[in-house]
Amino acid sequence: AWVVEVDWPGNRDYYPVYQLFDTIYYRRLVRDQSDPQIIDISKVLTLIVQPKIQQNSFSFDTTICFGQVPNPIIPEYPLPIGGDGTYTYYWEKSIDGVNFNPADEVNNAAIYLPPALTDTTYFRRTVYSGKCQHTSDTVTITVLPLIVDNAITDNQIVCEGSVFDSLYGQMPTGGEGGGTYTFLWIESTDGSTWDNAFGPGTGDYYSPDTAS
Repeated sequence: AWVVEVDWPGNRDYYPVYQLFDTIYYRRLVRDQSDPQIIDISKVLTLIVQPKIQQNSFSFDTTICFGQVPNPIIPEYPLPIGGDGTYTYYWEKSIDGVNFNPADEVNNAAIYLPPALTDTTYFRRTVYSGKCQHTSDTVTITVLPLIVDNAITDNQIVCEGSVFDSLYGQMPTGGEGGGTYTFLWIESTDGSTWDNAFGPGTGDYYSPDTAS
């Protein structure tokens, strides 16, 4: 059924004032001032409304160590829906969550493979299909700082069979420790093959057995 959008006398052009959610058809009627009036009806103009893009979401936020390569960023759904059914992708990155730039390496695939990261980074994906586009929420990959200050006691020289002094280490900083760390002391007789050290050594110091 046809509905009059603008009653007589209307304008030569028509300016829609509402959003469209379904495909709609328009035509224009023209009449002159003769008696009897001559009326002409234009061809039908079709405005095809494509459904909005959906299923462009991720549940991925993760934490990695400094310089580590994150796992691939994989969407929750194998494919989006909406648009014209054909999809292209564009990935962006940001270090502040506000200003985005093209993501590194291959940034036009459905799945993104991030490179090694040294800063907390935000990623998002825009999907294009027909006349529609949709940008996902951001995926946050938190990068922890390196563990530093892992310094231990200087070298010692002892006699065979004697007990050497306890080995002490500084309290490290960095990582996600927030002041809480676990420790493991290891030992080697050739500097190449390492095993867990004998004696209590799970804290920031090592209390030795004997030197052999």
